[in-house]
Amino acid sequence: MKLAIIFLLSGPSEKYHKRLVKEVGPKFGEMYLIESTLPSHVTLKIPFTVKNSKKVEKIIERITHDNKTKIKVGGFGHFRKSVAFMKVNLSKREKQIQKELIIELNKIGIRPQDHDINWKPHVTISYANKKETFDKIWKHLGKKNERKFEIFFDNISILKKYGEKDWRIYKEFKLN
Repeated sequence: MKLAIIFLLSGPSEKYHKRLVKEVGPKFGEMYLIESTLPSHVTLKIPFTVKNSKKVEKIIERITHDNKTKIKVGGFGHFRKSVAFMKVNLSKREKQIQKELIIELNKIGIRPQDHDINWKPHVTISYANKKETFDKIWKHLGKKNERKFEIFFDNISILKKYGEKDWRIYKEFKLN
C-alpha cells in the first residue's frame, strides 16, 4: 500500500487554501490539485510503500503523545518556478517531530528521501505548472492580500492512495 504522512489543516486556513486551489487551477489550466483528492496539508513524509501499516501507526502513536502547539500558516512562496505554496512557520518542536518521525521510519526500513531530509514545510497551491503559466500564477498571488493564520499543530495523519489520483485519510492521530 502507498502511504504518506501529513499534518492536516483545518478551519479558516483550510478553507482559504481550498479557495486558492479552486481559483488558481482553472484560471491558469493547472488542474493537478483540483483533479486529485489531496486534502489541505503539510507533508511530513513523502509517499512510500509498505505491506502493512501497523509499525508506521505505532511510531505515530508514540510521537503524538506530545502536546499540540501553535504554528503560523500564510504568505506565499514557490519552488523552482513550478510549485506555488502557502508558507508554514514551525517552531523547533514541530521540526523535531518531523525529524523523529523520519528517524523512526528509517529504523523499520522506510528509507528517507531527499525531500524528507531537506524538509521545507509548505501547503501547495499549484503544482507541476507549465513554465509559461507559473509567472502568471505568481503575479496573480502577488495581487492578493496575504492572509496569515495561527493554528494548532494538533495531528499527524496517514494518507493512503487508492488508484491513480485518489488519496484518502487512512488514519488520523491527535496530539494532546
